[in-house]
Amino acid sequence: LGALGVRNHQRTGWRETLDAEHFDSYRDGMAGCYKCPVHCRARNRLPSTPDNETSQDNWSHGDGPEYVTLGKFGPGLGIDQPEQVIRFNNMLNDLGLDSASTGSAIAWAMELYQRGLITAADTGGLELNWGDGKLIEDLLLLTVERSGFGDTLADSGKAVARGKYPPAALDYRMASKGLFQSDPHDARIIKAFALGLAVATRGMDHLRNRVTLEINARINDDPQFKRELYRGEVAAQPTDYEGKEHAVARCERVYASGDAVGMCRFNTWLFNS
Repeated sequence: LGALGVRNHQRTGWRETLDAEHFDSYRDGMAGCYKCPVHCRARNRLPSTPDNETSQDNWSHGDGPEYVTLGKFGPGLGIDQPEQVIRFNNMLNDLGLDSASTGSAIAWAMELYQRGLITAADTGGLELNWGDGKLIEDLLLLTVERSGFGDTLADSGKAVARGKYPPAALDYRMASKGLFQSDPHDARIIKAFALGLAVATRGMDHLRNRVTLEINARINDDPQFKRELYRGEVAAQPTDYEGKEHAVARCERVYASGDAVGMCRFNTWLFNS
């Protein structure tokens, strides 16, 4: 589909070095919530190497990454190496930072720096260049402490309203109701995703109503099944507009019901195939 958000949604395709098979060698088993039948949480462990002083620190092993973290801290920031993404993931979990909002805040700042809307004078001397893994680690530590430029990043999507960025920065912010887009797709391409994010009840939160099965070719190739699934006529192609309101409305109702009974999205009908 070419629907991946790269460098704050400036591009929609990235290198294959972050495909799933490149993470298999770092997997250290699976884990899950108590008595969950899905058991979806991969464990990770980075290899110990003589020239890597951080290879056995607290961020060399942990849970994940899940695909949102992979997207936000991989293509979203110009990173193409699995080990870097895994390390960012472990740092985020340890520091208690949300990977979606934090990754989006850093990507937004990097594009503003790229376009000259902010300079090193605004960042405390930091050069916000795409793909700089050491810089990203430093930014995470600054953010959690609200130190230096980290105070701006911690303001997330509200940095303009709080006087940290110029008003022109809003032209490069991918957010709704003050919340950054929570998944790494470029929703402008997948029309049901775009509609869902636009009307979601808490900003651009894909967990409120995302029509996940829009990218399932087997369902798109079966018009009758798709009609029954969403209770209305829905165009087969993810890039088409027709009927996507039926799919979004159906998903929003089903997900709200799942929330009411405490059901994980991975066990919720319509969210997972």
